[in-house]
Amino acid sequence: MAASVASASRQVGSDLGVAITGTLVAGRSPASFTAASHHGWTVIGLCGLAVLLTGLASTSRWARRSAPMTCSPDRQQKADPMTTPPPRPDLPAEAWHLMQQFVEANTRDGTLQRELGLGAGSGRIRVLFLLLEQPMTLAQLAEAHGVDRPYATIIVDKLETLGFVERRPHPSDRRSKIVSLTPPGREAAATADRILGEPPPALRGLTHEQLAQLTDLLSRLAGIQSS
Repeated sequence: MAASVASASRQVGSDLGVAITGTLVAGRSPASFTAASHHGWTVIGLCGLAVLLTGLASTSRWARRSAPMTCSPDRQQKADPMTTPPPRPDLPAEAWHLMQQFVEANTRDGTLQRELGLGAGSGRIRVLFLLLEQPMTLAQLAEAHGVDRPYATIIVDKLETLGFVERRPHPSDRRSKIVSLTPPGREAAATADRILGEPPPALRGLTHEQLAQLTDLLSRLAGIQSS
């Protein structure tokens, strides 16, 4: 823009010089000279404005180059994770989660169901183990197992159907029955104990030192929980 104005001013200036010279030589009236002078002052003003605009533009470019680099709040928020250290994991929660995953991945419900026909869940196995200790009434079984009496009755009915338990009259209470294991029931309890006691292959894959360390940690946990 400044170059265009300067070019125009040079052209008008040349015309002004020609006009003034012609006025002086040809003896034209002072009015013509005055009109030409007015036209020249207008061009001079435009030239000054062009110079001012050029200076402002240069100053603006210089200010942009000299201004410190800043980041917008959004960029600062995005850059913060790069400089802020990540939070430390909750190690107890992570350890507990891994323990649960390992136990759930190595459940023996399927094997017990195939070999003993006891179905899913461990309620019936628990009753077999309880009756290994001594015969019990349904009320005693329900209390020891932590279930209500109707549910304990359902479990005993299933075990009796499989031939693992039998009901006998209570020696001192005719309203109650004593539940005890049959010989096949004792064999089923022994089989269940063998299946549940077999460690997963992953544990057998550990070294002696690793197993010793794991056993020590689990023993500490058991001691803390029992204290």
